[in-house]
Amino acid sequence: MNEYYTYAYLREDGTPYYIGKGKCKTKRHLHPGHHTPIPPKERILILKTNISEEESVKHEKYMIAVFGRKDLGTGILRNLTNGGDGKSGWKMNENTKEKIRRSNIGQKRTEETKRKLSEVNKGNIPWIFGKKHTLETKEKIRKAHLGKPFCGNHNNHKNSKWWNDGQINKRMVECPGDGWKPGRLKLKPYKRRK
Repeated sequence: MNEYYTYAYLREDGTPYYIGKGKCKTKRHLHPGHHTPIPPKERILILKTNISEEESVKHEKYMIAVFGRKDLGTGILRNLTNGGDGKSGWKMNENTKEKIRRSNIGQKRTEETKRKLSEVNKGNIPWIFGKKHTLETKEKIRKAHLGKPFCGNHNNHKNSKWWNDGQINKRMVECPGDGWKPGRLKLKPYKRRK
């Protein structure tokens, strides 16, 4: 089946720094490996689509050969292999799953393990914690959203109306589906758990 594709991660200057292959259903290019940072969506370039796995492997190898690898000193890519390796379509068999399941039953961390984990994680603060956007960044975000509809599910906010299914409200141009009625429900305020 032709459900594979090849892709490139691009630097800000438009040059590729990683070439990979993926399967259309799984979108594997979202996390190719720990050594490869994932760029914003606008810098992920799909090279070929609707190709067989064999074709995707050949194309990946070809593109890596064309641009060369940094680690070998032959080019500009961060790929650590010549391509074609990877586990497309690989599935863990039931026997292996059962072994993993059994080995995890009743597993409890010892006090020593808990103490070590605590020491390792001390001082680790989420990367966004305490950070605030500058006025310049806020302006860039505002400009990026100008002219975009209020809800991604419709094309024109002015032509949309409220729909409800008895529990939630949605603002859409067309009926979201079966069981939805025109109108907006007054929903009970959310109560926080104590």
